[in-house]
Amino acid sequence: MSPLAIVGLLLALGGVVFVVIVAGSSPAALWDVSSFVLVLGGTIGITMMTSPTDDVITAVKLFARAFGNADPKYVDTINLFVELAEQARREGLLSLEERIGRIDDKFIKKGMQLLVDGTDPNLIRQMLELDIDQLAIRHARRYGTVELMGAYAPTMGMLGTVIGIIFTLSNLTTPDEIGAKVAIAFITTFYGALFANFIFLPIAGRLKRMSQAEVSERELAMEGMLSIQAGDNPQIVRQKLEAFVPVGLRDGLGQKEG
Repeated sequence: MSPLAIVGLLLALGGVVFVVIVAGSSPAALWDVSSFVLVLGGTIGITMMTSPTDDVITAVKLFARAFGNADPKYVDTINLFVELAEQARREGLLSLEERIGRIDDKFIKKGMQLLVDGTDPNLIRQMLELDIDQLAIRHARRYGTVELMGAYAPTMGMLGTVIGIIFTLSNLTTPDEIGAKVAIAFITTFYGALFANFIFLPIAGRLKRMSQAEVSERELAMEGMLSIQAGDNPQIVRQKLEAFVPVGLRDGLGQKEG
């Protein structure tokens, strides 16, 4: 769980509540069940018309994951490949076969098995790049679905407002209630903006960042495996892989910037 993401969401919602209270009203005044159902249900329904149902279901399941840690684990991955490079230079590539069974990452395990089996380096690169490309495509479909929700929510909000105003103007027998009815009508616009800018678009942005981090980690791992196969010195392996790491994070790798 990312504390910063939770704090950011609470801070944004807190700002809305603060403005409502300063205006002399209660946050409860912004609640309207029909508006809520129209915006949320309409947004999901239209998204299901646009995207495959499986993508919509998967995207919704990823909402909670979006609040997880989005930072790539560069340090652990680089240290792993430095250790593998040291072992390969001492005992040979075939000695890594036993170590492969203790690697949890399926992508690294697959690549290392190809390496130990003596697969041509160009073929290894092609196979791993294909895996990375397909991963990025799958992720893009998922966060793209959430981005669609962020695009449709304001439209559904405006639709609800138009419906509310139509019914208000079609029944002018109680002029004293017109103000309250129009206010309720505009709540759907509020919900549309709220869902889009406080939930859907931020979550899509975090999922996109997490996807980019995972792709970067896999590219780092691929270069590490090919470097080991080429017989590079462990320190050369480390220096190659450090290119993927922001300068400010390289201290954690045990290497000083030159």
